Amino acid sequence: MATEKNVRSDDPGRVVVDVPDNVSLLPRVHCAHFYPVAEAGVRHVDDRPARVTRDCTVPADPSASAAARRFLQQAAADWDLSPDLTEIAQLVVSELVSNAVEHAGTSSTVVLELSDGELTVRVRDSSTVQPVARPLDMVSFRGRGLPLIDRVSERWGIENHSDGKTVWATLSDV
Repeated sequence: MATEKNVRSDDPGRVVVDVPDNVSLLPRVHCAHFYPVAEAGVRHVDDRPARVTRDCTVPADPSASAAARRFLQQAAADWDLSPDLTEIAQLVVSELVSNAVEHAGTSSTVVLELSDGELTVRVRDSSTVQPVARPLDMVSFRGRGLPLIDRVSERWGIENHSDGKTVWATLSDV
């Protein structure tokens, strides 16, 4: 005969343990209700926030794009992004950061936001000078950044601030 001690049956977070009446020291414990509790735990793990963000600051030097790509790769791995989305996001973050370094000449803050299956990449710098998207010229060595971002993103834009701007692009896994 087994008895249940100090366990409320209406508490789904508790494990009910069968304890034989005639055993004072138990070499083994049998969990009578292990699976329902384990399933509740799995459901809890899948209850991730609908929106997650991560940010970092990169310097205004040639190493900034590489640092931003490493930052993005870590977030992509942590968030289990697809390789295709990660590759496109690396292109976007690299272009936006290199534009901030070249044209703003300031450090920049990279913000990644994952929400409802879309990844938004934001790069904020301290220059109020607006970027200009030129027509895509495949033979030119320069000026491809914003036209490329326009082609690979769902949408992109610029937010103005009194002390600078944020250029952003939203990507989705296709």
